[in-house]
Amino acid sequence: MDTPRGAKRLHDSPLSLVQDAQDNPCPVLLVDADGTLLEANAGSWLVQHQWGVNPGDQLPEPWLSKALDALNSGETQEATLSSGMVSTALLFLPLPASRQISVIGIDITSRKQIEEKIELNARVFESALEGILIMDPDMRVIDVNPAYSEITGYAPGDVLGETATFHADMDETREFMASLSQSLLAKGSWQGELWSQRPDGSRYAQWLSITEVRSDDGNLSQYIAVLTDVTRQKEAEEQLFRMAHYDQLTGLSNRRLFDDRLAQAMSSADRSGECIGLMLIDLDGFKLVNDHLGHRSGDEMLRIVARRIEACVRESDTVARMGGDEFLLLLRHLDQLDSADLIAEQILARIAEPVTLEDQEFFLTASIGISDYRRGQSSEKLLRLLDSAMYAAKANGKNGYQRVSESLVEHLGERLTRQAKLRRAIEDGEIVNRYQGIVDLNSGRLTGLEVLARWDSPSEGLLGPGYFIDIAEESGLIRPLGEHVLRSACAQGAAWRRQGIAFGRLSVNVSAQQLRDTQFVQRVQNILKETGYPADGLDLELSEAVWIEGREDVIGHLHRLRELGITVSIDDFGTKYASLSYLKHLPVDRLKIDKSFVDDVAADPVTSAIVGSIMTMADAIGLAVVAEGVERREQLDQLAKHGCRFIQGYYFCRPETASVVPALAARDTMLVDPEGITPL
Repeated sequence: MDTPRGAKRLHDSPLSLVQDAQDNPCPVLLVDADGTLLEANAGSWLVQHQWGVNPGDQLPEPWLSKALDALNSGETQEATLSSGMVSTALLFLPLPASRQISVIGIDITSRKQIEEKIELNARVFESALEGILIMDPDMRVIDVNPAYSEITGYAPGDVLGETATFHADMDETREFMASLSQSLLAKGSWQGELWSQRPDGSRYAQWLSITEVRSDDGNLSQYIAVLTDVTRQKEAEEQLFRMAHYDQLTGLSNRRLFDDRLAQAMSSADRSGECIGLMLIDLDGFKLVNDHLGHRSGDEMLRIVARRIEACVRESDTVARMGGDEFLLLLRHLDQLDSADLIAEQILARIAEPVTLEDQEFFLTASIGISDYRRGQSSEKLLRLLDSAMYAAKANGKNGYQRVSESLVEHLGERLTRQAKLRRAIEDGEIVNRYQGIVDLNSGRLTGLEVLARWDSPSEGLLGPGYFIDIAEESGLIRPLGEHVLRSACAQGAAWRRQGIAFGRLSVNVSAQQLRDTQFVQRVQNILKETGYPADGLDLELSEAVWIEGREDVIGHLHRLRELGITVSIDDFGTKYASLSYLKHLPVDRLKIDKSFVDDVAADPVTSAIVGSIMTMADAIGLAVVAEGVERREQLDQLAKHGCRFIQGYYFCRPETASVVPALAARDTMLVDPEGITPL
């Protein structure tokens, strides 16, 4: 440490040392050869306070040793005294002539703060988790911290003195450096995301911030870059993106991503006039495979079909899975829509190729709807048209395709109009119930009533379910419609019971959509409570589609309904794919043989044998059987021979208004010729 000005004078004039320094803000003290404080100036109060001495007291350690060492060695000794935020450098100067020591203090608080700041910066630089580079104005690397090497894989010796490239991917380096230079020139900083490469070839994502450092005179002195490894974050983001935009089973785009790409394609077509084709593909017979082999094999079948469809289109096209066994295609930049026809034919041929699962060979077919985008169409309308075209293709026969046509557009418009009218009809009470009797051949009396919904339209008269049930299911109106039918039927049934009319059970049809409603059981309970109709007087009829789906939530609903006392029936049995071996594990009380079997039961020995088998197997597992659609005596006779006890159809009565039911219930027998029927 440099000797302060005035030190020579202190050596020569020790007696006047303190008097001369009284006005000096720096501490000045005089100590004798024994380390006793002789005198001190006003500025030394802090030192005295820290040491705890006054003139006449001996200095404490370690200051005593410092003073004696200075006197004995003849050399100046140094020490530092800190008090709170203040730091003082102490010089112990020997005065050999007088055998005394002068102690002079110099305020070094600012210097200590600078040193501490430099030391802190050095510790931060060394211990920071982010990689830090310091570069000169020409972007040559001056220094790097340990985290930089850990993140990038490059040792300091690999980069010091080299121009920084941040190891950007080869195809990104030129574009990145141009953007970096432009930003630094304009703003003095740059930040962004960059994919880089380590010496071992592995890639990583970094978030990079670069800032210029200027000296007090405004000249550029350095650049400082801070980089953070965000690879895991990027991988997590990509995983979340895939989960949100791709089908987890097949890896295809999902509906969300398809909608985004369709919107982009429509916008591009509006500008350029390009031809865009769309396809909706629905697999035929997939449920058979799924039910026969189980969901795991069914999933594998869907993956195989997805790969086959992808093989028929270009990389610029989008193949999406809509869920279940439906797929959507977006075809960009077509020469004309005829090209879509060729692609559809290829897809149909590929899907029809055999698939081997669990050592068994299966064959699938598909039905495809095709449409093109026309300026001004909405995506919702496009998909509705596609859906109509696909169902038209399915109606025309399996393994075919159908383009959207003017007639289909007109048909869709009619259905939308009918949908709007149906919504108003439900609200206005135009949906009415008719009741068709179910007869017990043993007693000849009414044993139940099936509730049949009709639309009493002011403009078109009484309309059957074929006119509106499909529309209700497509539009979601089936739930309010079904609830309305159930409530009005239970209210009527409760009124009949109060009048003492014995009509048996009420059978009400319930759709699969209603059963999927998590609140369905509660809604039924509410209706029963509201109308006062007993649960054991209600039978719910379900289509075979409910059983084929095999959804656990739906099956759970049915178990809860049966616990309430409600019985469950399968309607139109035999028209789909359900089997008695499958049904024996499900909550069902009876099944209804479809009219298509009843029509031929008397004339066709094969049909008669099938009905007989159904009766035998149903009896073996404790299921009651109702034959519906009986219109002729010979049908009744044949069914009676097979042991079918419960009959429904025009032979006994047509669907009637509520006013007719009391008379039917009062009849001793519903049989036209009771003597001709042998009780079972």
